[in-house]
Amino acid sequence: MPLVESTILHTVVKHGNPDGVELPSYMVYLQKLNELGWPKDGPLYRIAMTLLGDKDNREPWLMILPGFAFDWVKTVRDKQGYKYVIVGLAIDV
Repeated sequence: MPLVESTILHTVVKHGNPDGVELPSYMVYLQKLNELGWPKDGPLYRIAMTLLGDKDNREPWLMILPGFAFDWVKTVRDKQGYKYVIVGLAIDV
């Protein structure tokens, strides 16, 4: 994301949207996630999808470099208390 777009997004998120600036669609966030190549049925992908459901996580998601995505997902997951559960078993990624 170019710096100008990032700055606009930050301003809109922080101060509201008085000028009617169009925010990125959810598909923009999903596209970045899909570009990482993580298996869609894997726990990391599913946790990232859950995190992106929270609008407060979306701006930082667009600003991080792909090489940091794995660590970002794990850090935010732990900070926000998300757990990935299959048949009652917590899975650590």
